[in-house]
Amino acid sequence: MKLRLAAQACCRFCAMCGIFLVGCSGPVDVDRQATNVAADDGHNHAHSHAQTGPHGGHLVELGNEAYHAEWLHEDDSGLVTVYILDSAIEQEVPIAASQISIGVKIGDTDSQHLLAAVNPSKDGQTAQFELSNKSLIEALKLAGQGAEATVRLEIDGKPYAGQFEYEDHSGHNH
Repeated sequence: MKLRLAAQACCRFCAMCGIFLVGCSGPVDVDRQATNVAADDGHNHAHSHAQTGPHGGHLVELGNEAYHAEWLHEDDSGLVTVYILDSAIEQEVPIAASQISIGVKIGDTDSQHLLAAVNPSKDGQTAQFELSNKSLIEALKLAGQGAEATVRLEIDGKPYAGQFEYEDHSGHNH
């Protein structure tokens, strides 16, 4: 537990150093960051909590960084989009799924949200999933601050789950 807390403090310090070195250059479109709360696995993670995905979205770690889920949201329309990415957070990874789920727990209330596959190929694979649901966006923004949110999906027959974590980046352009 102490090692995990030290690793989290190190990540926060590195993120703060990055903010100091890069500086602020205007308002931010994406004001919150989601990452997976990783188990203490003894290795240095390749990405910082402040990193965004190739579409400019928030990241959730899947399978000890075997994959990542990148999520974006449009507050006005309520659209939540999730892309499945490789371990390097560079390429989309199409999966054979018609939907993925995000489970949310706030207090004693549990809810499941199913995101539908977008433009699947002829063999039924896609890396993009969407759902219009403003309450889901609000819950994801509260992840780690009174809400728990978990994305669940299957890649090549193996189940993966990743926890969303709240980080406030308002006022900074990352």
